[in-house]
Amino acid sequence: MSRPPTAAIVIPVYNGSRYLRHALESALEQRRDCDADVEIVVVDNGSTDDTPQVAAEFEARTFRYVRYESTVPMGASWNRALHHASAEYIVLLHADDMLEPCMLARALALLEQEPRMGYCFGACWFIDEHGARTGMSRPYERSRVFEARDFFRQHVRANFIYCPTVVMRWEACPSAGAPFRSDLRQVLDWDVWLRIELAGWKVGYISEFQALYRMHHQSASSEIADSLIGYEEVTNVLQTLPGGRELPVWARPSVGVELSRLAGQVAFKTLRGEFREPSEKGWALAGRALAISRNRLGWMSYVRFVRELAGLWLMALRLAVRSRWNSQLRATRTTP
Repeated sequence: MSRPPTAAIVIPVYNGSRYLRHALESALEQRRDCDADVEIVVVDNGSTDDTPQVAAEFEARTFRYVRYESTVPMGASWNRALHHASAEYIVLLHADDMLEPCMLARALALLEQEPRMGYCFGACWFIDEHGARTGMSRPYERSRVFEARDFFRQHVRANFIYCPTVVMRWEACPSAGAPFRSDLRQVLDWDVWLRIELAGWKVGYISEFQALYRMHHQSASSEIADSLIGYEEVTNVLQTLPGGRELPVWARPSVGVELSRLAGQVAFKTLRGEFREPSEKGWALAGRALAISRNRLGWMSYVRFVRELAGLWLMALRLAVRSRWNSQLRATRTTP
């Protein structure tokens, strides 16, 4: 009889005492539904709130709590947390998110069927600060397995994978087990998944809801709204893929297209004054993305850029006309 797989649920936390208890309870529940040997590790990135007290509420034997006095950037914190796991499969659970019952059991069943699957992900509920469901992400109706190239061409267009739904095979983890970049704040997980795909690993998808992803005003994405930071990070990721190696020939057109589309989006928002930063920074970023796209896609990068810019203007015009029409219609109805 083959031995059951081992899995680790790693919970990096920084001043997350408000939600940590719920995350831990959802992680501990996975042991009841799973045949695997599941280790749970909470790694404290120098919290100054009562995170240690919350962790102490649970029996010590149920999980390991590791505390660092020094606080490091998010990517470095996640890498530091991964070093405390010793398992075939890894779940990175943010301290403000939760896992659905049987999440790990479903994922391991899929991963064990396909040894060349680098990771699998699933559908996800969005919840607010109070735990109420506000929406969902379910990109595909049926569970399935993707070839690396096919999935990369879809995934490079947008980051539609939510980290707590992912179970990663440790063997596929890039950069010698320290995959997350410390210079990124918003797309550091997207960068890792793309590099796994570029290395040729298949990707699995589970249509059942695998996790609950909390969206609140203290999240990293909310802090950089109306900013160039997100676009800068996406440009940096696409420019440096796949790390120190040459970008595969088959991936270059997809990356070039996305960089030209990004340049069009940045140019459009800069013209409309939608960024907090000075317009000079917006134009510089649009030019940089377009130049990188030119190296990947050739003269077609300019075609894609113009198409994106024109499409955004037409959409904005359509919305403006519709809004004006609706306003006039309401005014007509209220006129005596």
